[in-house]
Order: sequence, then C-alpha cells, then structure tokens
Amino acid sequence: MTKKDTDYNQKEIGELNKMLEEKDKELLESRQSLAQRKLKNVHEPTKIRCEIARIKTALTRKELGV
Repeated sequence: MTKKDTDYNQKEIGELNKMLEEKDKELLESRQSLAQRKLKNVHEPTKIRCEIARIKTALTRKELGV
C-alpha cells in the first residue's frame, strides 16, 4: 500500500465523497483546458483520474468493511 492509499483510508466516507466531487470538477476543468490548449502539463488529467480511482477504492473498502 502506498502512502496515498493510507491517507484516503483514514478519512471518513462523507469527506471522501466531498473529495471525489472536487476531483471530478478538477478533471472536467483540466480536460477543457487541454482541449483549448491552455494546459501546460498534459499529464494532469491522467494524475487526477488516478486520484479519483484511489478515492473510489477507499470508499468501496469502507462500504464493504475491508
């Protein structure tokens, strides 16, 4: 387990849901910036998608009680 995973596993479900909403908005904005060629770091959407996956994994673990 990486350090990022343990950080997400220590948070509450409500906080994870809030973080997930923020990351979804951030992903949308970065994709729009990328399409308009305003984004300098083209790997940013990929990094955000990975963060979203980590958050969703932590949420699933909490819901299943694992």
